[in-house]
Amino acid sequence: MPALLLPATAIATLVGINVLQAVYPLLKPSPIPTEADLSKITVSSLENLGRSGLIGLYHSLPSGAPLSEGNYEGQLLKVGPLHPVSRLITHRMFPPSNCDLWLGKRIVNEVEGDNIFRSTSYKETQADKEDVPKIQNLAPISFTSSTCARPFRLEAGQSVIDKRPCLRLDYSTGKNKFPWSGMCDELREIRPGMYLGLGSMAVTGGTWNSALFVLEKRKETPPPPALDVEKW
Repeated sequence: MPALLLPATAIATLVGINVLQAVYPLLKPSPIPTEADLSKITVSSLENLGRSGLIGLYHSLPSGAPLSEGNYEGQLLKVGPLHPVSRLITHRMFPPSNCDLWLGKRIVNEVEGDNIFRSTSYKETQADKEDVPKIQNLAPISFTSSTCARPFRLEAGQSVIDKRPCLRLDYSTGKNKFPWSGMCDELREIRPGMYLGLGSMAVTGGTWNSALFVLEKRKETPPPPALDVEKW
């Protein structure tokens, strides 16, 4: 029992820090960024803000325009004490079988979408090298070797952390199994086509203990094949 107590205490401490970093911006709001400020934002500049700074930015952003149909590249931000755990879950546990990396999201229509994953059969081609994604430098999205799975429902709603409008991606569609059925993403628009997101699972504490990510609209390309989610 004592051997288990130490790691459990460490995890509880890190979760507590994550929650405090989400609460602090409510007590000391960040200045509202100008349109010029938002136009200059990059993944690196976002990560330099740290977790509290990012959540402060999230508070100041508008809900923004609904996500339009198409493919969005995703980048998990390396902020907060639990970001290595978030990366492990996102890139190793969240992908279905025969996939190994989360690459982004596909918006099918105004109420439906799913996630894009890299297939384990992926082999970089010259075309991929010439079409490097703008924000995902981990691996190019090759639509001949990626798969869509983990569907969600798009809806307008209120953020759990500040009760202001946001875009919500709800995974309780009846097509996802536990624990993915308890997932929810909140999004707010940084600038047209670019969104800051809070990704969370009920089993790990919900939105107060969320992982932060960015979505950016990709130029139009044929979508990857959809996976039969009932198999997973």
